[in-house]
Amino acid sequence: LYAFDRRRRTFSPDAVETLSLIGNMAAVEIHRQMVRGDLDRFRFELEKRVKNRTSRLSETNALLRREIMEREKAEIALRQSEERFREMTAHIREVFWLFDRDSRRVTYVSPAYESIWGRSISSLYHRYEEWLDSVYPDDREEAAASFNRLLSAGGGEAWEYRIVRPDGDVRWISDRGFPIRDDTGKVIRVAGIAEDITDRKIEEAENKKRRNLVESVLYHAPDAIVTLDDRHRVLGWNPGAERMFGYALEEALGKNLDDLVSREEMYEEACRNTQKVLSGKRIDAFETVRYRKDGTPIQVIASGSPIMGDDGLTGVVAVYTDISQLKAAEQALRESEEQLRAIFHTIPDPVTLVRLEDERFVDVNDAFLRLTGYTREEVVGRPPSALN
Repeated sequence: LYAFDRRRRTFSPDAVETLSLIGNMAAVEIHRQMVRGDLDRFRFELEKRVKNRTSRLSETNALLRREIMEREKAEIALRQSEERFREMTAHIREVFWLFDRDSRRVTYVSPAYESIWGRSISSLYHRYEEWLDSVYPDDREEAAASFNRLLSAGGGEAWEYRIVRPDGDVRWISDRGFPIRDDTGKVIRVAGIAEDITDRKIEEAENKKRRNLVESVLYHAPDAIVTLDDRHRVLGWNPGAERMFGYALEEALGKNLDDLVSREEMYEEACRNTQKVLSGKRIDAFETVRYRKDGTPIQVIASGSPIMGDDGLTGVVAVYTDISQLKAAEQALRESEEQLRAIFHTIPDPVTLVRLEDERFVDVNDAFLRLTGYTREEVVGRPPSALN
């Protein structure tokens, strides 16, 4: 160190310079320590922020990975759902279709379209009006109106129309559309199912033809034909029944048949047959007596048949044939035969009846027996050559 000048009470210039240098160095060290403290605090804060950011970033990455995994799962599920949907629509007989309202084009139609319509799917995608062109001319206006109602109001009802395939074959179609709406309720798409109902239409036409034939037979039949429920109440009463028994259809409907056409002397027999047919047994034709509304007895041939369904008896059909005139004719014939027989046996001249096929006696009168001395048993059945 430099000496202190006691006389002048001061440091030498070299000492002052040295002290100044030391002071500056101390000041620098102090500043350096302060800067280091600031740097340490900054580094701590920075590390803290980095850790926080890293933690948030890790959380964000984890969340992003979960979202990616969920999206991948959703995409896989969507692809599987689309595959199942396409597999289903590829194997159903009905045509499933989707129509976009704004672009007015078909966005999807199932493969069954080609087999039913006989036209390509690609042509329908290209131009949806091809569907309307395929509709049978007489049905085209109503089919177009039904489709437009579906687009505007949502519809939902099924409509039936005919189509003409390119080969000229006419098929019946039942079509039903369902609206798909956005959040505001506006129809944006329509989904529909079209079904080939030609076989059903043919069957319905055949059933109608058979039904008309049966109704014609029932209406024009001279017999009384009555259909009954499983409690023997009248469901059907044809004009023949009206004529035979005198009850109008309105009077007979819902009434017990035995109460209508039977009386005390025949009621027990009628009830026995009713119980038999209601047990599922057929009543073969038999002669009996039934009664008109005014109480007049009618000689009839009656029969009954049970109508069986999957769950058992569903009803009965009863048929009555009026044989009053036939019985009267038989009685008149018997009376006529008795008169002829009386005349045959009482005339004084001998008379014989001979069958031409085998030339044998059928009958002889009393005058012949008296003349020949034979008995009737000795003559009938023998040829004339056998008699002496």
